[in-house]
Amino acid sequence: MIRESNPGHATDAEQAACRRDRGLDRKRARKRYQIAQKVLAAVCKTSPRRRLTPVPTDSLQRILRLQRLEPVAVSRGWLLAANRLHRELARTLRSLCESIDQSLVSMAETVEPGVRCGMLDLIGDLTALEADFESVELNLKNRTVGVTTEPIELEGVLLGPFKIELEIRYLGQSTSYRVIATDPQPAVSCDSTTHPHVQSETLCEGDGHQPIKHALADGRLYDFFLIVRQILQTYNPDSAYISLGDWFGVECGDCGANVDEDDTCRCDRCGRRTCSDCSCGCEACDESFCHDCTSICESCRSYYCDGCMESCDRCGESFCKHCLTENQCDDCLDQETNEERSQAPTKTPAEAGQEPNPAVQPIRLGETKVPA
Repeated sequence: MIRESNPGHATDAEQAACRRDRGLDRKRARKRYQIAQKVLAAVCKTSPRRRLTPVPTDSLQRILRLQRLEPVAVSRGWLLAANRLHRELARTLRSLCESIDQSLVSMAETVEPGVRCGMLDLIGDLTALEADFESVELNLKNRTVGVTTEPIELEGVLLGPFKIELEIRYLGQSTSYRVIATDPQPAVSCDSTTHPHVQSETLCEGDGHQPIKHALADGRLYDFFLIVRQILQTYNPDSAYISLGDWFGVECGDCGANVDEDDTCRCDRCGRRTCSDCSCGCEACDESFCHDCTSICESCRSYYCDGCMESCDRCGESFCKHCLTENQCDDCLDQETNEERSQAPTKTPAEAGQEPNPAVQPIRLGETKVPA
């Protein structure tokens, strides 16, 4: 026999699911309550207290003593002592009035206790976080409240989701929370920079510093997490650890490759960034230049900057200063020397100023010298 289901009653599985959900809801509610207790205790501990100004009791005791001694001195005829006691009493009364005035001013300037949240407010904030964030983690053991944002993308650069973790025991200190990349997409030049405004899990708060400080001091957890998420969704190139333009590395101005910023050199003439493979060093001044700002010497085949190169007056080619002689290269000098030799006219001995060779006399055979 098949039992027909009654549409007005839930099945056993549905009832079990409802009981399980109610159990989970009670467990989450209990955990929210316990976390709210810890947050409230931390906020009360770090909130400013009214400063109690001590009453100057020593002045009061001195006044009472002087008031008792002055009549005794008058009754015994010690007029000089009585006058001295009277002046000292007046001086002590003026000092007491000044101390009271300072105490009143100090009490007026003291901040009133700043605990503006209650248990219901904290529980409401924790409940609202579960509706606005991808996930909310309440850790009683570590006393932390963590929320995870949706994946963040800034100007086309995907940075991934971030976990904002508030450490309750550090409330009131300079850094009481961390910003952790759950799927890190760090900059090429720095693994610890997971966001233009996050380095080593520390957020550069910028203009959000005061709102974050006040939200934590007042125990406004919901406002705190919303402010931090808003900063993560905002990009300010003026305060970024690494700009988004350099997130994937710096583009070499010569070859166009993206390289680490530490592996680049800036041209000392035009300022262009080039990678170490494309950077050229001048052999004369030892400075770094890009390819466009250097030339190769046609003689020694070394690279020089434009300021250390000169042109040959004869051929117009570029040479370093060491390879030029009288503003001419070696080839032009040799060519000029050869041209001068070929164009020089041939001179006769008379034009050269030399004596002509004497005529060769015929040999007279059979002739001897006879002594006189």
